[in-house]
Amino acid sequence: MTSPLSSASAASKAIRRDPEFEPDDQWKENLKAEIQLNLASMVKDAEAQRDDNLKKNPADSERSHREFSIAMDNIRKLATETYKAELDRERQERRWATGHELPPDLAETMKKEQQAILDRIQSGKSSNTPAPNDGPTINNTQGSTNSLNRKSSTSSVSPRPHYQSQSLHPTKRPTKKVALMLTVRTTEISNLNPLSRRQRLAMTMTPEPVVPLGNQDL
Repeated sequence: MTSPLSSASAASKAIRRDPEFEPDDQWKENLKAEIQLNLASMVKDAEAQRDDNLKKNPADSERSHREFSIAMDNIRKLATETYKAELDRERQERRWATGHELPPDLAETMKKEQQAILDRIQSGKSSNTPAPNDGPTINNTQGSTNSLNRKSSTSSVSPRPHYQSQSLHPTKRPTKKVALMLTVRTTEISNLNPLSRRQRLAMTMTPEPVVPLGNQDL
Protein backbone atom coordinates (compact mmCIF):
# COMPACT_ATOMS: atom_id res chain seq x y z
CA MET A 1 0.00 0.00 0.00
CA THR A 2 1.32 3.43 -0.93
CA SER A 3 1.80 5.77 1.99
CA PRO A 4 0.90 9.50 1.87
CA LEU A 5 4.60 10.36 2.06
CA SER A 6 5.48 8.25 -0.96
CA SER A 7 2.49 9.65 -2.88
CA ALA A 8 3.56 13.20 -2.18
CA SER A 9 7.14 12.41 -3.16
CA ALA A 10 6.08 10.82 -6.43
CA ALA A 11 3.75 13.68 -7.34
CA SER A 12 6.36 16.31 -6.56
CA LYS A 13 8.75 14.92 -9.16
CA ALA A 14 6.55 16.49 -11.85
CA ILE A 15 7.40 19.97 -10.53
CA ARG A 16 10.70 21.61 -11.37
CA ARG A 17 12.69 22.69 -8.35
CA ASP A 18 12.50 26.39 -7.70
CA PRO A 19 15.10 28.12 -5.48
CA GLU A 20 12.30 30.33 -4.16
CA PHE A 21 10.72 27.36 -2.39
CA GLU A 22 13.92 25.52 -1.42
CA PRO A 23 14.47 25.19 2.36
CA ASP A 24 17.76 26.55 3.66
CA ASP A 25 20.67 24.42 4.89
CA GLN A 26 19.75 24.86 8.54
CA TRP A 27 16.28 23.46 7.91
CA LYS A 28 17.79 20.45 6.17
CA GLU A 29 20.25 19.82 8.98
CA ASN A 30 17.45 19.99 11.53
CA LEU A 31 15.47 17.46 9.50
CA LYS A 32 18.43 15.08 9.38
CA ALA A 33 18.94 15.35 13.13
CA GLU A 34 15.25 14.67 13.78
CA ILE A 35 15.27 11.59 11.55
CA GLN A 36 18.39 10.24 13.22
CA LEU A 37 16.81 10.76 16.62
CA ASN A 38 13.65 8.93 15.59
CA LEU A 39 15.64 5.98 14.19
CA ALA A 40 18.07 5.76 17.12
CA SER A 41 15.97 3.09 18.82
CA MET A 42 16.09 0.91 15.70
CA VAL A 43 19.89 1.17 15.64
CA LYS A 44 20.07 0.17 19.31
CA ASP A 45 17.81 -2.81 18.68
CA ALA A 46 20.00 -3.96 15.78
CA GLU A 47 23.13 -3.65 17.90
CA ALA A 48 21.52 -5.51 20.79
CA GLN A 49 20.43 -8.30 18.45
CA ARG A 50 23.95 -8.59 17.04
CA ASP A 51 25.54 -8.74 20.49
CA ASP A 52 23.01 -11.33 21.64
CA ASN A 53 23.69 -13.51 18.60
CA LEU A 54 27.45 -13.25 19.13
CA LYS A 55 27.04 -14.27 22.77
CA LYS A 56 24.86 -17.26 21.96
CA ASN A 57 26.76 -18.41 18.87
CA PRO A 58 30.35 -17.17 18.96
CA ALA A 59 31.32 -19.56 16.19
CA ASP A 60 28.76 -18.02 13.85
CA SER A 61 29.99 -14.45 14.21
CA GLU A 62 30.18 -13.94 10.46
CA ARG A 63 26.45 -14.48 10.13
CA SER A 64 25.71 -12.17 13.05
CA HIS A 65 27.76 -9.36 11.52
CA ARG A 66 26.18 -9.92 8.12
CA GLU A 67 22.66 -9.68 9.56
CA PHE A 68 23.64 -6.55 11.44
CA SER A 69 25.02 -5.02 8.25
CA ILE A 70 21.77 -5.77 6.42
CA ALA A 71 19.73 -4.25 9.24
CA MET A 72 21.81 -1.07 9.20
CA ASP A 73 21.49 -0.80 5.42
CA ASN A 74 17.71 -0.98 5.77
CA ILE A 75 17.74 1.71 8.46
CA ARG A 76 19.89 4.00 6.31
CA LYS A 77 17.59 3.40 3.36
CA LEU A 78 14.58 4.29 5.49
CA ALA A 79 16.31 7.45 6.70
CA THR A 80 17.13 8.52 3.13
CA GLU A 81 13.58 7.90 1.90
CA THR A 82 12.13 9.80 4.84
CA TYR A 83 14.48 12.72 4.27
CA LYS A 84 13.62 12.98 0.57
CA ALA A 85 9.89 12.69 1.23
CA GLU A 86 9.90 15.36 3.94
CA LEU A 87 12.05 17.67 1.82
CA ASP A 88 9.70 17.31 -1.15
CA ARG A 89 6.74 17.90 1.11
CA GLU A 90 8.25 21.12 2.48
CA ARG A 91 8.96 22.40 -1.02
CA GLN A 92 5.39 21.79 -2.13
CA GLU A 93 3.86 23.29 1.01
CA ARG A 94 5.90 26.44 0.48
CA ARG A 95 4.77 26.52 -3.12
CA TRP A 96 1.17 26.01 -2.07
CA ALA A 97 1.41 28.77 0.55
CA THR A 98 2.27 31.30 -2.18
CA GLY A 99 -0.82 30.46 -4.20
CA HIS A 100 0.74 28.15 -6.79
CA GLU A 101 -1.20 25.13 -7.96
CA LEU A 102 -0.16 21.65 -6.91
CA PRO A 103 -0.35 18.41 -8.89
CA PRO A 104 -3.79 16.80 -8.45
CA ASP A 105 -2.37 13.73 -6.69
CA LEU A 106 -0.39 15.79 -4.20
CA ALA A 107 -3.24 18.23 -3.56
CA GLU A 108 -5.66 15.39 -2.85
CA THR A 109 -3.16 13.68 -0.55
CA MET A 110 -2.59 16.84 1.48
CA LYS A 111 -6.33 17.46 1.77
CA LYS A 112 -6.85 13.96 3.16
CA GLU A 113 -4.03 14.40 5.66
CA GLN A 114 -5.39 17.74 6.85
CA GLN A 115 -8.87 16.27 7.24
CA ALA A 116 -7.42 13.35 9.22
CA ILE A 117 -5.69 15.80 11.56
CA LEU A 118 -8.91 17.76 12.07
CA ASP A 119 -10.84 14.55 12.75
CA ARG A 120 -8.31 13.51 15.41
CA ILE A 121 -8.54 16.93 17.05
CA GLN A 122 -12.34 16.84 17.11
CA SER A 123 -12.31 13.27 18.41
CA GLY A 124 -9.95 14.27 21.22
CA LYS A 125 -12.15 17.17 22.25
CA SER A 126 -15.28 15.01 22.30
CA SER A 127 -13.69 12.35 24.50
CA ASN A 128 -11.73 14.59 26.87
CA THR A 129 -13.96 17.61 27.39
CA PRO A 130 -16.52 17.08 30.21
CA ALA A 131 -20.03 18.33 29.80
CA PRO A 132 -20.49 21.86 31.16
CA ASN A 133 -22.15 22.11 34.56
CA ASP A 134 -22.28 25.83 35.29
CA GLY A 135 -25.80 25.93 36.66
CA PRO A 136 -29.26 24.39 36.65
CA THR A 137 -30.34 22.94 33.34
CA ILE A 138 -33.72 23.49 31.77
CA ASN A 139 -34.86 20.06 32.91
CA ASN A 140 -33.78 20.73 36.51
CA THR A 141 -35.48 24.12 36.50
CA GLN A 142 -38.62 22.60 35.08
CA GLY A 143 -38.51 19.97 37.80
CA SER A 144 -38.31 22.70 40.43
CA THR A 145 -41.31 24.41 38.87
CA ASN A 146 -43.30 21.19 38.92
CA SER A 147 -42.38 20.71 42.57
CA LEU A 148 -43.60 24.21 43.36
CA ASN A 149 -46.84 23.50 41.54
CA ARG A 150 -47.40 20.40 43.65
CA LYS A 151 -46.62 22.24 46.88
CA SER A 152 -48.94 25.08 45.92
CA SER A 153 -51.84 22.78 45.14
CA THR A 154 -51.25 20.84 48.36
CA SER A 155 -51.24 23.94 50.50
CA SER A 156 -54.76 24.79 49.34
CA VAL A 157 -56.06 21.49 50.75
CA SER A 158 -54.19 21.09 54.04
CA PRO A 159 -52.73 23.74 56.35
CA ARG A 160 -49.06 24.50 55.95
CA PRO A 161 -47.09 22.68 58.72
CA HIS A 162 -45.18 24.70 61.27
CA TYR A 163 -41.40 24.74 61.14
CA GLN A 164 -39.94 22.92 64.14
CA SER A 165 -36.62 23.78 65.68
CA GLN A 166 -34.34 21.57 67.77
CA SER A 167 -32.99 24.62 69.56
CA LEU A 168 -33.99 25.35 73.18
CA HIS A 169 -34.41 29.04 72.36
CA PRO A 170 -37.47 30.51 70.69
CA THR A 171 -37.25 30.72 66.91
CA LYS A 172 -37.20 34.21 65.45
CA ARG A 173 -38.64 35.41 62.20
CA PRO A 174 -36.19 35.77 59.33
CA THR A 175 -34.36 39.06 59.31
CA LYS A 176 -34.82 41.64 56.58
CA LYS A 177 -31.59 40.45 54.99
CA VAL A 178 -32.85 36.88 54.68
CA ALA A 179 -36.19 38.06 53.36
CA LEU A 180 -34.40 40.16 50.77
CA MET A 181 -32.34 37.17 49.71
CA LEU A 182 -35.49 35.11 49.30
CA THR A 183 -37.03 37.85 47.19
CA VAL A 184 -33.97 38.10 44.96
CA ARG A 185 -33.83 34.33 44.55
CA THR A 186 -37.52 34.29 43.64
CA THR A 187 -36.91 36.94 41.00
CA GLU A 188 -34.08 34.88 39.51
CA ILE A 189 -36.23 31.78 39.31
CA SER A 190 -39.16 33.67 37.84
CA ASN A 191 -36.90 34.88 35.07
CA LEU A 192 -36.17 31.28 34.16
CA ASN A 193 -39.74 29.97 34.33
CA PRO A 194 -42.94 32.00 34.66
CA LEU A 195 -44.63 31.24 37.97
CA SER A 196 -48.10 31.95 39.11
CA ARG A 197 -48.80 34.64 41.68
CA ARG A 198 -49.58 31.97 44.27
CA GLN A 199 -46.22 30.23 43.69
CA ARG A 200 -44.24 33.45 44.01
CA LEU A 201 -46.18 34.33 47.15
CA ALA A 202 -45.50 30.89 48.64
CA MET A 203 -41.76 31.30 48.02
CA THR A 204 -41.53 34.71 49.68
CA MET A 205 -43.68 33.95 52.73
CA THR A 206 -41.75 33.84 55.97
CA PRO A 207 -42.23 30.88 58.35
CA GLU A 208 -44.55 31.32 61.29
CA PRO A 209 -43.09 31.55 64.82
CA VAL A 210 -42.47 28.20 66.48
CA VAL A 211 -43.34 27.29 70.04
CA PRO A 212 -40.14 26.20 71.84
CA LEU A 213 -40.02 22.46 72.50
CA GLY A 214 -37.96 22.62 75.68
CA ASN A 215 -36.66 19.22 76.77
CA GLN A 216 -39.33 17.34 74.86
CA ASP A 217 -37.91 14.55 72.74
CA LEU A 218 -38.33 14.87 69.00
